[in-house]
Amino acid sequence: MSLTKTQLMAIVIPLIVAVTSVGLGFAIGIIPYNGKKCHEVWRVSDEFSSARDYAATIEMGEKDQFVILNLADVQLHTMDTKHINQSFEMLTELINTTHPDLITLTGDQVSGGYVKGALKKICRFIDSFGIPWAPVLGNHDGQGNVTRNGNGDIYLSGKYKNVIFRKNDPSLGVGNYIINITKNGQSVHNVFMIDSHDSREYETGKDYDYIWYSQIAWYEWAVKGIAAANGGNVVPSSCFFHIPLVEYRAAYEGYQNGTYTGGGVNREPICCADHGNQTSAYNSGFFAKIKELNSTNLVLVGHDHVNCSWVDYQGVKLAYGLKSGYGSYWDGDLVGGTTVTITTDGATSLDYYRCVDGKPIKDNNITK
Repeated sequence: MSLTKTQLMAIVIPLIVAVTSVGLGFAIGIIPYNGKKCHEVWRVSDEFSSARDYAATIEMGEKDQFVILNLADVQLHTMDTKHINQSFEMLTELINTTHPDLITLTGDQVSGGYVKGALKKICRFIDSFGIPWAPVLGNHDGQGNVTRNGNGDIYLSGKYKNVIFRKNDPSLGVGNYIINITKNGQSVHNVFMIDSHDSREYETGKDYDYIWYSQIAWYEWAVKGIAAANGGNVVPSSCFFHIPLVEYRAAYEGYQNGTYTGGGVNREPICCADHGNQTSAYNSGFFAKIKELNSTNLVLVGHDHVNCSWVDYQGVKLAYGLKSGYGSYWDGDLVGGTTVTITTDGATSLDYYRCVDGKPIKDNNITK
């Protein structure tokens, strides 16, 4: 049966429109979302202000403990619906089991090329629990079709009621901010959320970045400013970021030979800044500043998906958070989340929750 010109056009035109729409949608989808440059200026000469320089203050209320649930390396891709659904099912069980007062995400929420949709899905999902949540950027956040500034603008879009985030002065990166935990209005612990960036060129070639010198100055300014605002008393704190410090190497080696106490296991090399340099990986001095100021008692990172150790290293606990999603690579018995429990004296303790058959089980005896 032959078709008339009118009938043929009725078939062809919708096809052309459909193909064009798909092509246009794809083209728009791969265009990077750059976000807006932050114009905030930080000066070391500024006086620390609780009203201005805390991103949020959360009161413990009648409780004597404050629980943070950390999610590391969820690392989802927009087109990977299967692993998005699996991850969200697991994270729902984890959140409902641990009942956190705050949820933190230590970077690599997404990875791949087309990730804008996945990032928005993660934001909507976490926000739906009605719990304050705070992300930092990892080395994969800012790749694909969303820049690092774009990540910050999505968090700050106004669509998520419970998110805590601040883009800050660009000389510090994207997403350095402080959360103040209080009891009866008094600071008991400060959580420093820090951008450990992506990568840079070294003499040995391109490798992971480090905490910049400007950030170390900002951290010192904040620790001293917070102490001054609290009658000269240094307030205990923790630091959450993505890429581990160089000191994680010596700490884990010391734990293995019995020099330092600790727990957990590392199943892959520690990928710190310039980690390809086996003789002297780059050290920007952040841990030395942590020691000098005597405020931070815990550093929690992600990045290495099958590492979940913690080591009491020179009085500071250097710890990994369990990988918390089914994106990229993972070991089936090392997926879940990590809780940080803060007491009224500012002390911290860690608990690992491994998800076994979809159910979170607290397990602090991971040794293999």
